[in-house]
Amino acid sequence: MQYYVGKNGQQLGPFGEEQIKARVASGEFSPSDLMWCDGMAAWEPISNILNKLSNPYAPSPALGQSPLFARNGSGRPLAGLGARLGAAVLDGLLFGLCFLPALPGYLALARSAAAREMSDAAGDIPPDFNPAMMILAGVLFLVIAVTNLVLLSTQGQTLGKKIVGVRIVRFEDGGKAGFVKAVLMRGFLPGLIGAVPLLGAVFSLVNICFIFREDRRCIHDLMAGTHVVEA
Repeated sequence: MQYYVGKNGQQLGPFGEEQIKARVASGEFSPSDLMWCDGMAAWEPISNILNKLSNPYAPSPALGQSPLFARNGSGRPLAGLGARLGAAVLDGLLFGLCFLPALPGYLALARSAAAREMSDAAGDIPPDFNPAMMILAGVLFLVIAVTNLVLLSTQGQTLGKKIVGVRIVRFEDGGKAGFVKAVLMRGFLPGLIGAVPLLGAVFSLVNICFIFREDRRCIHDLMAGTHVVEA
């Protein structure tokens, strides 16, 4: 039987059983590194598989047709492309809805600015401009942003991801991504790169296209050491 090993975000192998035992003994592989072979439904720690192989009476690995890296260390399936797109659309809609209360005020300011430009007059703030609605929009935006920040740090989810049922987890073991990986490395840093003129546009396009890889990891996932799975 030939096995593959997942270590530091890379798929290594194939290896025979004795090769893996030797590499564990030498320290090249850790007992907690993940291991998979054709017919297994999920990746499992090397220690689990070797224990089963050494005990002929232990239950055999679950059978299935899971592709390589189709599951993480916790056995959760990868999030589908439709679910990830749906989560992104929902997050965008939620932030967009925050600005609805301020929309009439923005339109009033735009009309007033256009009128002043045409008449070349100073003009005053339009009477239908409501500062309270602007403040309300800002408060709603802040509430959504803080909620997403807390959810990402504690659950690996935004509101959109929570609605569609997906979450961000560590790639190596399926554990919680936490603030550094889910927020800083996966969101803030790629956002900074995306803001760079010209380079940012290319980076953003390539980042999205990476979702069509077999492991469905975008560049921001590779940077953060994460991937997105079904919750």
